[in-house]
Amino acid sequence: MFISEGHLDRLRELVEQDIYLGNEKIPEPPSDYYTYMGEIPWSTRYGPDIRNSRGDARRQIDQAFLRNENGRWTGIPVEIPVRQWVWESYHSELTQIGSVTFPAPAICDSLGLVNHNDSLDLRDTDGRLATLYREWPNENGRFFESRLLYIREDLIRKYMDRTAQRLVWVPWGERTLHHELLNRTTDPEVLKARTDYLGNFGELLIFEP
Repeated sequence: MFISEGHLDRLRELVEQDIYLGNEKIPEPPSDYYTYMGEIPWSTRYGPDIRNSRGDARRQIDQAFLRNENGRWTGIPVEIPVRQWVWESYHSELTQIGSVTFPAPAICDSLGLVNHNDSLDLRDTDGRLATLYREWPNENGRFFESRLLYIREDLIRKYMDRTAQRLVWVPWGERTLHHELLNRTTDPEVLKARTDYLGNFGELLIFEP
């Protein structure tokens, strides 16, 4: 995510304190289901929900740790830098690609990124490779696959300078004991282990300019 310097300490505090970072406390990237891949990133059909009446893309702002406090919704404004292109496989027997991650429309516009020769990877205005998207299927199939989008470092720095933001990652996971064991036991040692063992591996990593 991109975030302004003024919100950085609060985000770090919540990441370190919260025992569970799921349920969209860290916002998920938006998705486009009915955009042609060849229209990315230049078409107004890419990210139509974040464009103004002229078709210009707005920054993809969302709220991290959004919560209702005494009837008032509060959160930390963050910019989600990517967007999912999603293809539902039942639409075509020939196209079974699934989903692909691209930079968000405002980032593409700001950095002048374009598509080239039907590639998933985008290029800058000089024709240099700007992004790389890669997938690694698990040996047991695609259920545990890895998906990574790389953006050239100089482009990340340029966008941070233009928007006065920092880039942060929040890698996290969870650990627990098996739910069936916990549901049928009254053993105090097991119950204590549940309390001790449950935890959040969340950590805030900051891209240093």
